[in-house]
Amino acid sequence: MKAIKSKFSIASYLTIAGVVLIIVSSVLTIVTQVNDGSLDLIGEFIVFGWIVFYIIWWEVRNKIIVIKIHEQRITVKSLGITKSYILSNFDGYKLAEVHSKTKSYEHLYLFKNGKRMVLISSFYIANYKQFKDYIVYESTYLGIEPYGFINEFVQGFKQ
Repeated sequence: MKAIKSKFSIASYLTIAGVVLIIVSSVLTIVTQVNDGSLDLIGEFIVFGWIVFYIIWWEVRNKIIVIKIHEQRITVKSLGITKSYILSNFDGYKLAEVHSKTKSYEHLYLFKNGKRMVLISSFYIANYKQFKDYIVYESTYLGIEPYGFINEFVQGFKQ
């Protein structure tokens, strides 16, 4: 089998650009307020910290990832951390449908011992279908995973 390596979608690049834009604009706002003497330090840092924490912790760490499948091994790299799994050691996979205003996307979750271990998103991975086709062929379908912001947020801390 030829190795499959993920390719980022445009949404991945836009998310990264958005993170940079939010950080730069927040820093510029804080610097301007310090110079004006109108800084609400606690409020600014709470809002800024929450946005950066959420985006980096959840969106970047769990979704904007480099995935490679080769010889029954799946390797996931995110924020400099690489994890490698043997595909046959997973219980199977579940699918979730994610709706936006303009389009629906699909998430594929790989489960091991009842726990979500890997998330592959059609929103962030341009060649998602290649991964899905391979995993569907090699793994057991475990059903539909309910999707909701709160559930995703909680699961982000469990991974």
